[in-house]
Amino acid sequence: MTDARGLPGREWFSILSTRPAGSPATPVKTLPGVREASTRRLDEANQYAVVTAAVLASYCDRLDELSALLKAR
Repeated sequence: MTDARGLPGREWFSILSTRPAGSPATPVKTLPGVREASTRRLDEANQYAVVTAAVLASYCDRLDELSALLKAR
């Protein structure tokens, strides 16, 4: 569940489903591209909502393909 564009301001971090905790006091965040931008940068949040949805849809497609292969056995 990655995208080559990465997260806003952290292009090197390409995982769009979760962001690791920064410290024990900082919890893991889900959908960080959308969540982190949603309070201040609505255009960026909307952009990452579309990107994240496409990444998740691709992941679901791959799971469906795998499931079909396993059922065919």
